[in-house]
Amino acid sequence: MNKSTFVIDYKSHLRHLWSLLFFGLIFPIMGYYFALYKLETQSFNEARLIVIGISALFIIPVIIIHLNHLNHNWKSKFLIRKDDEFIYTKGQSSIVFLVEEIKSLTSIKSWPLAEERPPTFPWDIYHYSIIELVDGRIIKISSLLVYNSEKLIPSKETTIKRTFFTWIT
Repeated sequence: MNKSTFVIDYKSHLRHLWSLLFFGLIFPIMGYYFALYKLETQSFNEARLIVIGISALFIIPVIIIHLNHLNHNWKSKFLIRKDDEFIYTKGQSSIVFLVEEIKSLTSIKSWPLAEERPPTFPWDIYHYSIIELVDGRIIKISSLLVYNSEKLIPSKETTIKRTFFTWIT
């Protein structure tokens, strides 16, 4: 593998926030039509409340999880220097490690993503990986920084854990 550098850029934001376009623009238009004409709701205000309520159920968790992942890997950089040498930089500190120094890699994913199915909810595409090094150091990499870290980082022991929300602690 050639030298690769991963940072949080506009492409990673767009990859994760596509659902806000749907639930913020397209869904309300479809919802108004459905509420007004199919359910025969007489009041425009009733239709608006229904659509805003349903949209908020999907938009708010996406924003919260996105901010959690962004906050965790803000000003971080992940560099693959060679096939077996990695550098993780967060702020002013850096961790340089080799493949032999990786004790385990745990990928925390939503149920559909772990089973390689299409996402059910808009927050299903968020995931993160925990790299535990032999010396006890732990590195957490969100999908905003490196989207498929378990495929890019070879590890002797790779585990996939499933969860509903991928909240980084």
